[in-house]
Amino acid sequence: MSAAASEGARRELAGRAAARLGEALDLALGDTFRATAKRPRDGAGWFDVSGHDLAAPCPARWSVAGDDFVLSTRTVAGALGRLALRERHPDEPPGAAVDRVAGDLFAAEADAFYIDWFEGLDRAGRAAVRAAATTWAVGALAAVGGRELRWQTTRRTCNVADRAVRLRGGCDALDRVARPEVLVVITGRALGDDAVRVRAGFEALVDGMPRRQTVDRVRMGSAASAVTRAFPVTEELLDAAIGRVAELAAYRAVPDSAPAVPGRWCGDCPQLEVCPEGSALMAAGGA
Repeated sequence: MSAAASEGARRELAGRAAARLGEALDLALGDTFRATAKRPRDGAGWFDVSGHDLAAPCPARWSVAGDDFVLSTRTVAGALGRLALRERHPDEPPGAAVDRVAGDLFAAEADAFYIDWFEGLDRAGRAAVRAAATTWAVGALAAVGGRELRWQTTRRTCNVADRAVRLRGGCDALDRVARPEVLVVITGRALGDDAVRVRAGFEALVDGMPRRQTVDRVRMGSAASAVTRAFPVTEELLDAAIGRVAELAAYRAVPDSAPAVPGRWCGDCPQLEVCPEGSALMAAGGA
């Protein structure tokens, strides 16, 4: 297949996926979450679905609007690691790049979401974040075999047509910025986990809908094992992600329909006090 034919096929694939997503959300949401106006700055009246949400262990927790994201050494390490890889000089050790950008975050990325948090840490706290970011960056670079990539520090978002629904991607790197053929996503999950496959389809969907052209493949990488697994972007891969997005959307539309799945995550759930299953688990000593 010629390059032109390949691009044409990927444009058609993106168009069909966007149409199927719309149909799936029509079935899941009916007349709820219709987009009647531009999304407000605070997102009120809308809901977002991220790549991490796809593997949400408890539908009942996810069905209730809320932001569970917490700044921590773990959550900031990947962001700082990506920034370091983006700014890294040729042949510069990843650890040196981390130390350099962390030494002046405002110069490297003035609007980084974690600047105030990081600058507020004491010396030991900042050292712990730098160490974790270095571990992430070394593992991520090893996973892609040291290939020259365009590491991303901002996340792509995509508003679903006619719906008050936003998809939030989590791609870590591209082979090139304009018309990429490959996305790279570093995950903490085992690469054989089916959730990794669904995540790959989701990232291809979020990247491809705004571009109106899908990438050829998504490489899911593990910083821990320093390997990647390639997922060719097909109808089936995209449909797996579309189905999961629609399932989550249905739970958000009718929270009472979402089953409670108790587990270790119950301990920090904001719904614990009104959740019989979670409360029973905690009363029994947790999972």
